[in-house]
Amino acid sequence: HSFEPDSNRIMLFKQNQQLNNCHRGKLHEVAVMSLAEIFRLTKIDHCEFMKVDCEGAEYDIFIKAAPALLKKIDHIVFEVHWFTPKMKEQYAQLRTVLTDNHFSLVEKANPVHNTIGFLYATQSSTH
Repeated sequence: HSFEPDSNRIMLFKQNQQLNNCHRGKLHEVAVMSLAEIFRLTKIDHCEFMKVDCEGAEYDIFIKAAPALLKKIDHIVFEVHWFTPKMKEQYAQLRTVLTDNHFSLVEKANPVHNTIGFLYATQSSTH
């Protein structure tokens, strides 16, 4: 499942599906949804792998997520943003929420941008 509000990126998603003859993925053209709403909409009970690239919204999405919901996810790969001092504080909160919910974390620098990084979170019970 992919969720995208931007019409240009939706067009690119569809072109990539055609170019790669990949028709298994489902695109949801939505503006804003909570993680809980996404799980309800898609009827997902368990998520093995989640990729998150939502331009700074990752903080609101995951800091507010219920522990029971986070428990349903094995691996999360984030693009994280530090554009503002507030985002740096939110990043620290995100790390705390994830570790408090039994995720082990690996942080990687972005070789191109010093205000964007990568965070890999793995549910400890999946090791």
